[in-house]
Amino acid sequence: MPNNQTTLLDFGQAHWNPFIRETLLPSLANKFKGQPSSINDNYFIKAKDLTYLLVHPFWDDLKRQESLSHFTGEVKIINIMDAVAKSHL
Repeated sequence: MPNNQTTLLDFGQAHWNPFIRETLLPSLANKFKGQPSSINDNYFIKAKDLTYLLVHPFWDDLKRQESLSHFTGEVKIINIMDAVAKSHL
């Protein structure tokens, strides 16, 4: 990991986008019986009464709270690395 305070640790990098949109989100949507979507590079699955929010493993509490602020109702945070491992992708 670079020792640079301006390095962005999010899903905006080109290597994340196709994998998340084309592989991971459809798999999670099927598992959680919900609809995949995104808001400002925050990827999530909206199920009946619960939103599953993907988070980056290096996000701090402030970044997580910022991401959570886009949602109402119950939100379950899912670390993207755990999601990949549990989805057997």
